[in-house]
Amino acid sequence: MLDGTGALTTTGVQATGFLASDWAKKRGERDWPDLQWVMLGTSVYKNYARDSQQAFNTKPGYLQKFYDPRKIKGRDSFQIINILNRPVGRGEVTLQSDNPRDPPLMNPRYYQRREDIDRMVESK
Repeated sequence: MLDGTGALTTTGVQATGFLASDWAKKRGERDWPDLQWVMLGTSVYKNYARDSQQAFNTKPGYLQKFYDPRKIKGRDSFQIINILNRPVGRGEVTLQSDNPRDPPLMNPRYYQRREDIDRMVESK
């Protein structure tokens, strides 16, 4: 923070926007947006790719090609995160056992429905 590098130099969310997909419009839900863009002004630091990989659960090494600190260190950057606010697919949470200390089993079933995939592709 003191020398203008690292995680604390980011200002975080700059803006957010809500959009109605073509799918929502066809369902008569033009006034009930199902997509959201979160716009971030970020500062890229040495471990930014690794930290983002963990935060967004991406494949190991995937983000390194975009966030190579040797190429973009000290440069301003901007990100848009696409969010599907009203997915059609539904996950499930079940009990692992009758022991209340055992964590539940969670299967979010992300993108199991074609409508959800199509809307995310449209949002980019």
